[in-house]
Amino acid sequence: LNLMARDMPGGLMDNMDAYLQSLFALAHDASFAVRREVCVGLVQLLTVQPDRLQPFLYQVIEYMLQCNEVEDEGVALESCEFWMGFCEAQLDPKLLHPYLGRLIPMLMRNMVYEEHDEDVQDAEAAEAPATREDRDSELRPMHHKQKEHGATPEEGEEDEGDDDDEVESRWNLRKCSAAGLDRLSNVFGDDLLPVLMPIVEQRLQDPNWRARESAILALGAVAEGCHTGLLPYLGNMVSLLLPRMADPRPMVRIITCWALSRYAFWLLAGAQEAATVAAASASQAQQQGDAHAAAAAASQGDPAATPIGPVIEGLIRCMLDHNRFVQEAAVSGLANVIETAGQEDAMRVLEPYLKPIVDVIATAIQRYGRRNLRLAYDTLGTLSEAAGSRLGDPALVAVFMPPLCARLSAHSPHDRDLIPLLECLTMVFASLGRQLDAYAPGLFSAAMSLLAAQQHVRTAAASGAAPAAEYDRDLVVSALDLISGLAEGLGPSIDPLVASSPLPQVILASCTDESPDLRQSGFALVGDLARCCISHLTPLAPHLLTAALAALMPQQLVQANMKACNNACWALGEMCLKLSPPLVAECAESAANRMAYILALPVRLPRSLVENAAIALGRLSMVAPAIVAPHLPHFFVPWCQALRSVRDDVEKEHGFLGLCALLRLNPHPAMAANGFAALAAAASSWRCIGCEGLHNEIAQILLGLKQALTSSGAWEQQAALVDPVVLQKCATMFQL
Repeated sequence: LNLMARDMPGGLMDNMDAYLQSLFALAHDASFAVRREVCVGLVQLLTVQPDRLQPFLYQVIEYMLQCNEVEDEGVALESCEFWMGFCEAQLDPKLLHPYLGRLIPMLMRNMVYEEHDEDVQDAEAAEAPATREDRDSELRPMHHKQKEHGATPEEGEEDEGDDDDEVESRWNLRKCSAAGLDRLSNVFGDDLLPVLMPIVEQRLQDPNWRARESAILALGAVAEGCHTGLLPYLGNMVSLLLPRMADPRPMVRIITCWALSRYAFWLLAGAQEAATVAAASASQAQQQGDAHAAAAAASQGDPAATPIGPVIEGLIRCMLDHNRFVQEAAVSGLANVIETAGQEDAMRVLEPYLKPIVDVIATAIQRYGRRNLRLAYDTLGTLSEAAGSRLGDPALVAVFMPPLCARLSAHSPHDRDLIPLLECLTMVFASLGRQLDAYAPGLFSAAMSLLAAQQHVRTAAASGAAPAAEYDRDLVVSALDLISGLAEGLGPSIDPLVASSPLPQVILASCTDESPDLRQSGFALVGDLARCCISHLTPLAPHLLTAALAALMPQQLVQANMKACNNACWALGEMCLKLSPPLVAECAESAANRMAYILALPVRLPRSLVENAAIALGRLSMVAPAIVAPHLPHFFVPWCQALRSVRDDVEKEHGFLGLCALLRLNPHPAMAANGFAALAAAASSWRCIGCEGLHNEIAQILLGLKQALTSSGAWEQQAALVDPVVLQKCATMFQL
């Protein structure tokens, strides 16, 4: 019944009262296994049918508090899930508020490590010098992050790497309690602090390291939810925690790295504010002619004078800790700080630390075992995205590129440890581009050699021979994505590398492969090369266009293929833009039909696919308007709707340029029912049109349509269908 409750079938809904009464009747069963299942059932009901449980909620809360105290860890763990379920159910917080005085201390008790916890034993054992390399069984599964053009974070997959909110991998009562405290802090905010902080303050002074560690865990858990109440004390809190980064116990060092990194946003914001205030004070002092005061004021804006500086320095030191579990926490914490700085446009704060950060990452790449090496690669990739051209300083490049290249040359083309390394190099090259010119030939050659070695294995296996290694599709995908990163970063400079290689044939094979992952990477590379060196794709253009059209057949639009379809759609648009018009004309009608089908499909498709279809259709229409224009009535309205959601950039310009080209030849769809309203809504979606010619074109078309509709007596009727806000914006932007 508990398993069925997740999907809440009709039969269970019809018998909900009986199900609830059965759970209540078994609540105090002598068997811990039965009580554990009672807790599971109540938690599931709370998340899927909270209204049915609400009349009994006070009794259920009391029951869960009691179950949290029982000796059976299974019952305690399942009952502890209830507090997260309460938060997810979005019930009135007032229902739980009276119990916080009992709940928070109980969660804090649960958050103390047990005497013989496996995580503690592993970390303590790692205090001894490492005598072996990490085993495969100790490595988390690798998930290569493939390139998907135009995908937004909310529609893409969540990050499948290490959860930076979770240092260890084993789920238990301690971790469940910490997660519950985290969720509760987001619901109750600073209301938790009067109950929580006295416990934390007491434990921070406790001689027992387990108590100190649980206090630091609690501070990290409430970082987001209680930040308003903690913000005035953030500097003191950092000062209190920094010495714990050198604690004799590894678990204390680990949790301190994690907890401090949880405050990255507020630490960076404080440093930015301090820099702004210091700059203003220094400027005022200079205007008054007081050079000494100006220098003193400017120094107050130095990140080293704010809490973020010592935190970064502490994380850097812990990255070189002798304990691999401390290394893991430190490098993950530093990655979180860097990522936050990039997202919040706060890299200026980290600039004074760029050299030491690069130094420690380069050292980590040389020293770390296999498990943490992946994290070091990921941190460097994150730094390249956040810092951009700042990382391209030749002095910095000379620090981090040689160890990366040394690692690359040390692997065989069949070694899966290449995957995170290739992913790192892809991110670095895509961000720095021409600043890494000197390394491009060697990396391109390495990627091509890997592709050749994998193809040799695949060919041997297909012929019945016994290959020396197994074919690894993930390695092929990683190599293709690296070349894609090179193309994105180098632009036309990649031309001589492609010219002397069999890359176009490799790409075509990938675009027609049965694997969606290979097709996804293949089409991504087609699009990137079409932008910078289309001449090398032209001999195979008919085959590549056919492959893209095949990938966009209606039967291909299923979940497993969606990312490959998305990249095929984008690549098709890029090829239409760069290939000769006669080549494009040969596939124009078929391509228009594929795009129209995607735009008009009533089922929900990924936003990136719909937007890429709208852009590709615009590019196709720019090149072959006479072929596409007769078909405009079939997709005009959904095309306009899709263009509305595309952000202002050159791709949106291409979409509208193609739309205008078709309307010049066939204006009737814009004069039909809802046609003008759809066009006006699309035109008003622009915040600012960078291309003056496009702006004038849209204005002329709108005015021409208004005149034609006025002449036919249909203007008032069509204008009434337009949202007044849209009509006003069109009047302002296009003098309609």
